[in-house]
Parts: sequence; C-alpha cells; structure tokens
Amino acid sequence: MGPIVPGVDGDSPSFTVSGLARSAIGDLAVHYGIAIHELTSEAASLEQAFMELTADDVEFRAQDPNQVAHHEAAPVASNKEGLSQ
Repeated sequence: MGPIVPGVDGDSPSFTVSGLARSAIGDLAVHYGIAIHELTSEAASLEQAFMELTADDVEFRAQDPNQVAHHEAAPVASNKEGLSQ
C-alpha cells in the first residue's frame, strides 16, 4: 500500500493515497466501513513532472558583474627523465 497523506480540501478532510488504484481504495473503504464521497485521480502534467525532476539542475548561474572571476591555472607536471631529445 502506498503512503497516505492527510489534508484538507476546503472544509472537508481529504487524503492523498499513492500507489493504489481507485478501485482498490474504494474496496478497502467498504471493507472497513469508511464512507467515501469522492475518489479522484490526479496526474502530473508533463511540464510539472519535468520541473520536479530537474529542480536541482542549474544550467545558468547569475554572477555579480562587479565581481571579477579569478581562475587559477592548474599546475603542470613534467617528467624530464622520460623525455628524449
């Protein structure tokens, strides 16, 4: 069974259930004598799913134009013993 998250929809209590079909949720409610007035399915839009998946990815970063970037050159290793002239 998926996670159940309580909430409020207007003045009515609501629950979000993940990982179960509506029919299975309804069957469980009947089995346990719970009255359910509405079952709805919610699906994320493609845009919403993309935004959630890429929320931590950053392609562009803002920089202060007054701040000068200082890049240090990486040291170069050389092995004179392995070189032949």
